Amino acid sequence: MAKNDSRISAVNRTGLFLAAALVCSVSAMGQAMSVREFVAEKSKWAEWSLKRKSLSISGRYEGRLSKQFRFSKLPMLITPQRTTVLPNDVKAGQRVTVSGVLQRSGTRFGLEVGRIAIGSTDTERMIRKVDRAASGKPDLMYEIADEYAEIAEFYADRELTFNVAKLREKAFALRREQNKSDPAGLLQLAAQAEKSGVSAAVIDAIRFQSLIVAADLPKSDMEKVLGDMRQQWKGWDRVNSMLDVSEEERFLQNPLAEYEVADRVSRQRMHRRLYRLHRLPQILAQLQPDAANGLDVVRLLERELPEETAALEEIKTQFVDARLAAVSRLNRKQLEELGATLFEFGREQEMKQAIMKWLKAQEERLDNGELDGILAIADEYQFVFERWKDPVHREAEDNRLKTAWFLCKDDAPKEAKGILQRLERHGWTRLSDKWMTAGQIDNLPRDDVQLAMREGRVVAGMKPHQVIETLFEPTRRIRVISARYVEEIWIYGDDGSTAITIHLQRDRHSPPEKATVTVVSRAASR
Repeated sequence: MAKNDSRISAVNRTGLFLAAALVCSVSAMGQAMSVREFVAEKSKWAEWSLKRKSLSISGRYEGRLSKQFRFSKLPMLITPQRTTVLPNDVKAGQRVTVSGVLQRSGTRFGLEVGRIAIGSTDTERMIRKVDRAASGKPDLMYEIADEYAEIAEFYADRELTFNVAKLREKAFALRREQNKSDPAGLLQLAAQAEKSGVSAAVIDAIRFQSLIVAADLPKSDMEKVLGDMRQQWKGWDRVNSMLDVSEEERFLQNPLAEYEVADRVSRQRMHRRLYRLHRLPQILAQLQPDAANGLDVVRLLERELPEETAALEEIKTQFVDARLAAVSRLNRKQLEELGATLFEFGREQEMKQAIMKWLKAQEERLDNGELDGILAIADEYQFVFERWKDPVHREAEDNRLKTAWFLCKDDAPKEAKGILQRLERHGWTRLSDKWMTAGQIDNLPRDDVQLAMREGRVVAGMKPHQVIETLFEPTRRIRVISARYVEEIWIYGDDGSTAITIHLQRDRHSPPEKATVTVVSRAASR
């Protein structure tokens, strides 16, 4: 009895070893049809059952019924042959490959299998396939994802669908990593992503990355890059700033990472900040070494990048300092621009010293000791006074005009008359060989000869030539001679109501020009 038991045990062990060999020998079965493929060939099942065609089918284990078991989505039972064993630890969803023949009983079909191979789940198989053949190869990863996406859809497998999506994300991230230094590659990836259903936020991030990479290339065409920024980035032209200093620092240190997690509004601020970062050097490069065009650069910055206050202040300082250093060489327009700039920049207190230096340079340049030089200097003082209204400059102008008048009053009376009229417009009058202001004239007595002549009046004390100069030659002259004096009576006008009578008296032995007006009378109105 013990010998028989031993023989039975040996047979059982042999059967178990055979079953184990059948279970593990997946590769020996060759290429198996999937359940989906097998079901698609349903019209051939009857023929295959008659011919006892050998079939190898791969499916998902669903559960057992006594010795039989089922595949998901397969409308028939699978029956192992007597020597074929299905392990007890097979789990639902696990991939099983069977080899056998199709049997028919009426309208029902079933599979009788002599070989069974147990595999892993589809998710495990997909992961293993990627690790084995597609590591670092995004194209192959996409192909595997597409393959298993069909399986997930057939079985309505949420877990596998989720893992397929993760595999595609991994492939996408890998392709993005491989193109991280290639702006064209990143743009191509963004275009592909649009067709693949990738979120708009991710696509925007890729395009953002492509422009950052393009801007950082050693020989990048910054005009094109900035043009692309203006075309693609919303908010690039909106004057604003980052929310706070720390946020800005983080963004400038790692713009891609910060952009990935930013919301739409923050991204637009980032667009503006990056645009400023790359546009600023372009504008600063336009500044000439001597800062002569500093004002133009300032205006450009104020128009395009007013947030760049530090750069603005630096250029303003360079421009003003350069202009102040070269003030002697400035023309009138440039001096006016300097004054306006000093006022705008809060440095107007420096203008007075600059004007003094400029006027000194003009005097050195124009002073030739001649009339034209003196008048030219006076013109410069006139310009400065009219622009900045400092009485000191008007006084300096008038002093030079007076000097010019003395130079030409005898030799060039026409020129002298023009100078005199210019001085009179400034409030000066030449009386009694003196320059007098309107206030000084107002304080003169009414019988002052020079004042009377200026106003067209004749007063006592005038000489004959002064009367003629004031009123012209008399209409009539009457002479009365006494023992000591000669008296002349000059009558102006025939109308009794407007006639003027002037009495001039001189010593009998004095010439006529020594006569002096003693009485002036006007006929009373009738």
